[in-house]
Amino acid sequence: MSRRAGAEQVSSGHEAARGAGVAGHRVRQHPGTPAGLTKRELEVLLVLVRGDSNREIGQRLGISAKTVGHHVQHVYKKAGVRNRAAATLWAYEHDLIHAG
Repeated sequence: MSRRAGAEQVSSGHEAARGAGVAGHRVRQHPGTPAGLTKRELEVLLVLVRGDSNREIGQRLGISAKTVGHHVQHVYKKAGVRNRAAATLWAYEHDLIHAG
């Protein structure tokens, strides 16, 4: 499981979603994710909550920062939020991550 400063832990059920998407390919919405996020959008969100920049997220997931930006905007729209702090709170509220 992934941790950041011992404060955040990714829920085990969503850990596997991190490696599922492949850059450059369409990924279907995953019915098990809140708001119909795609697997790639979920991957981006799970890294975003760690406080990483779009460039850092892209490096971690093997995609460009511009592509990350598109995914972030899709997450915002689907989650009904406007910024990273709100997206992080939304992820906590939907049990995608938890304090640990």
